[in-house]
Amino acid sequence: MSYQLTILGQLLAGAVVLVLPGLALSLILKEQNKDLLDLLSDAVGLSVALIAILALWANILGWRFSSASLVVGYLIFGLLALVVIIKRPRTEKRMWILSLIPLSFVVILLFWRLYQASDLLLPAWVDSLHHVLIVNLFLENGGIPNTLEPYLPVPFYYHFGFHSLASVFAVFSGFVPHKAVLVIGQVINAAIALSVYRLGLALWEDWRRAGLAAMLVGFASTMPAYYVSWGRYTLLVGLVLLPLAMAVAVDISRKGGSVRRLIHLALLTGGLLLSHYFAAVLFAVFLVVLGTQIIYQDIRKADLLGGKRWFYILSGGIAGLILVGVWIVRVWGYVRNGVSISLVTEMETAANLYFPNYLSYLWSLLGPIHNYLLIVLAGMGLLLAFRETKTRAFAFWSLALVLMSQPWGLNISPFRPDHAVIVLFLPITLLASKFLISSWERLKSGKLQLAGNLLVITVVLLVLVWGTLSTRELLNPTTILATSADLQALEWIDEHVSQDARFFINVTYWQSGSYRGVDGGWWITPLIGRDTLLPPVIYIMGERDYVEGILAHAQKASLLDRCGQDFRRLLEDANLTHVYLNKASGSLTPLSLEDCAEVALIYERNGIYIYEVVDHTER
Repeated sequence: MSYQLTILGQLLAGAVVLVLPGLALSLILKEQNKDLLDLLSDAVGLSVALIAILALWANILGWRFSSASLVVGYLIFGLLALVVIIKRPRTEKRMWILSLIPLSFVVILLFWRLYQASDLLLPAWVDSLHHVLIVNLFLENGGIPNTLEPYLPVPFYYHFGFHSLASVFAVFSGFVPHKAVLVIGQVINAAIALSVYRLGLALWEDWRRAGLAAMLVGFASTMPAYYVSWGRYTLLVGLVLLPLAMAVAVDISRKGGSVRRLIHLALLTGGLLLSHYFAAVLFAVFLVVLGTQIIYQDIRKADLLGGKRWFYILSGGIAGLILVGVWIVRVWGYVRNGVSISLVTEMETAANLYFPNYLSYLWSLLGPIHNYLLIVLAGMGLLLAFRETKTRAFAFWSLALVLMSQPWGLNISPFRPDHAVIVLFLPITLLASKFLISSWERLKSGKLQLAGNLLVITVVLLVLVWGTLSTRELLNPTTILATSADLQALEWIDEHVSQDARFFINVTYWQSGSYRGVDGGWWITPLIGRDTLLPPVIYIMGERDYVEGILAHAQKASLLDRCGQDFRRLLEDANLTHVYLNKASGSLTPLSLEDCAEVALIYERNGIYIYEVVDHTER
């Protein structure tokens, strides 16, 4: 019974964090919410955006959050939401009650996402380490840290929408940072289906097309479910906000501008800019395409200034940029030298720029086979979208995203084509849904009504069932760095090893001249605060001399396979006090240290070996 109450409490904490701040705002800023899913999607998006924006302005004003202040703040949001709900028309409340059944889809999808990640003890792969470290720093600092100290001598200028959200969730759920990251990450992943529903509702003005697109995102498409294997939590938050911001822009283009829609767009734009820079670029592309279409239509009507739709869209985007401009200026000061535009003309050039077999990698990201079926359906839906004026801007944006996913053409560093490929699920699911529902509508009135209905229903069920079966075990074993044996070893270190210890860990080359850890030893810094030879990969955002020093040690460590002069020199140069090895991974193995006079074994359990460097301070 206590376990069930714990689960219920955790779900309630997630609901409070993700829904409550934006609920009152979504009711105020929208004249009418068409159904409960529509309301919920806007509430989640505005909550995510608002938490990030408030975190930024608290940092600017020098305010720090405590658990008590967060509870008081959420109580205020709750009371405001209650007052606004009471004042909503009865007819709208009845509409919400009627949509309680579709809401069960969200609950089922949430449990499905949690099930897909249930084998993980820690978030997977490379990015997860610094996500956990940053959330820990948010909690320690009561808000945005200025640097990553005391863990890394690195300035903080990373997009932080996810981390501010995960930190608040950690406070309300009682989770430690790594658990909060893992759980809220899956909740956000499920929320993307809601955002797609909202965008589909704006584009097609039909709950069936929007609903099917949400189901395809949740159960058929491999992306974004597969993000859990990469730890792409910041992009997940960006993809919650991107469709919502696009939907508000579409609403303005269809229904005209208003102060409410302008504020709504500004908040989502600001939140998007703080959450993921690539998602923000995709939104900027959509605004350019949509704005161009609006201006063209107004010119044809000889009424360029009359509708002012483009003015409200432009003003909303600029207002969002101004709202978070201080942070964008800070980030630009650090990254401007890394932003470049180049032309990639051949596959050989792409292989040199990214990594070998890059085209095969892109193709694999589009799979597996059931995903290719979705792509075919989406291709036919794209043709339909181009034929309709109201969806032509979205069709052009989808085509632009396809072009950005190609390994040749313009390369805008630091973004890569594979970043665009893993976002293609968004237009693919919407366009596939458009084609399937449009086909059903056309066939149901023809002579082959029964056969047509059966065909469309069969295709829909095939895609959903096939996709669900294919994604029930989608974790990539190669991206799981830590096991239960690693966690036991880290707990032992935390109890028995001093805080000033510095560990050797096995590392390997990763990408773009950087290195990564190969086992749970890489989690030592974000989980228990001890230093390691190779910090979480966010070290690459540090000063040049610091990064070069880390890379020099990592390169030497990656080549070690025995106890010898190179090993002794690295222990001294890197000021290492301990060695952490997993016998199942890495170039340096426990067997190679059996007769090593430089170290003494102090822990051995379930394949994990920990050594202390002998007389390190005297050498």
